[in-house]
Amino acid sequence: MTSFKYQLFLFLLPLSVIGQTVNIEGVSPEWKGFCVVVYQNENPISGDFTELDGDTVDAEGRFSLQFKTEKIDQVWLAVNRFTAPLFVMPDRDYSIDVSPSPEFVLIPAWRPGSFEYFYRDIDTLDINAKILAFDQAYFEFFDRNARLLGTPALRKEVKEFELTHDTLTEGFLSDYIHFSIAEMKLTAGFPKKELYETYLADELLKFNNPSYYSFFNAFYGNYFDRYDVTFGGKSISNRLATNLTFSDLDSLFLKDDFLQREDIRQWVMLKSIKESIYLKNYSGEKLAKILETLEEKTKFGEIKDGAQKIRADYLKSTSGDLFKILPEAKKIISDSVPTFIVVTQDEGIEWKRESGFLESLEQEYGEYFQVLEIYWGQRDEKANKRNALQLQSPRALLNDLDIYQLPWYGWLNKGGKLTKNLKKPSEGLEERLYSIRAKALQEQKIKVGQ
Repeated sequence: MTSFKYQLFLFLLPLSVIGQTVNIEGVSPEWKGFCVVVYQNENPISGDFTELDGDTVDAEGRFSLQFKTEKIDQVWLAVNRFTAPLFVMPDRDYSIDVSPSPEFVLIPAWRPGSFEYFYRDIDTLDINAKILAFDQAYFEFFDRNARLLGTPALRKEVKEFELTHDTLTEGFLSDYIHFSIAEMKLTAGFPKKELYETYLADELLKFNNPSYYSFFNAFYGNYFDRYDVTFGGKSISNRLATNLTFSDLDSLFLKDDFLQREDIRQWVMLKSIKESIYLKNYSGEKLAKILETLEEKTKFGEIKDGAQKIRADYLKSTSGDLFKILPEAKKIISDSVPTFIVVTQDEGIEWKRESGFLESLEQEYGEYFQVLEIYWGQRDEKANKRNALQLQSPRALLNDLDIYQLPWYGWLNKGGKLTKNLKKPSEGLEERLYSIRAKALQEQKIKVGQ
């Protein structure tokens, strides 16, 4: 069973009718003042999301989202990094109640998580109601047959389940059921060769359907970690240490009977690199180089776009170059002195306290350092004297800098290189500023002596 299915199973589902436009009217009193955004996942492997619409929850706890779709699709609702999947159909209005768990109500940190929502009423013809009905049968099947896991008897039960439920011939729901059962078979121990020939060898790639992607992800899971176990010889991480190239990796993957299709082979390569590029036992730089070659050589547009995005995200996250991530920052600060960076969302208690302390340090050491405050939401009027940069949407910046807790503090050198400063201004910043000032005064004395 997939985590996606478990998450979706929590939701009760939908509706009514309108045009090609989808309307979502929501109520979330606990999240007043927070922005609710709806995203479409253009490329699930690279994680390329497109924002379709967003709205701030008003004083009455209401929000409204509107976007167009030409087909049944899956989108994601998000509040900060908290997300929930939602299926939509053309010509539909959706009315939902969002119910965050108590510990998630204030979302003090930009950490990942999920939330639940509930529909006001259920239209049995809507895709959400049909998927919910299938998922209920899916979970009941595993609850009923858990004792059979790892036995031939489970495979027999799966075949009977398939005959009962996999009866549609086309469409989003058909694919959803078809590939959910494929993953069920994988879990039940059906031969992989049989699954490959039935569900992958001659099938169109359907990553827009979450059940297909979940099955694909499970079938081709952890390829880099498994490679030396499956085929012998050096591991992928050891091969990277001896300058493994794109062509080398492609040749290695061709040894696998399930990677003979060029598009599948390159998708698995992309997926495996995405899973490994930030891990310590892999050379991120060499994997980025393989991505660069993949981007140049592939004839598949989505793979080209995915390779470009994964590589660009990696280079930005490892460069620590704020000016590349946020070019406008370069225009408002001087490169003559060190810059203390603050990333903050609003006037929370901690930031009010730290901001006041920082202001006193600016008065004492302002000649030797400067502050850049990157923020969204409300801002203390006293802070208007500082260099400040307001963001409309912070998601990209927070992802690029790997920020999960606010306020966030860092140092910026003259070249734009950013280093994290885990301590608050009140926890040792004055000592560092004292050293910076002492060093600057010493350099001034040396210049005068010359």
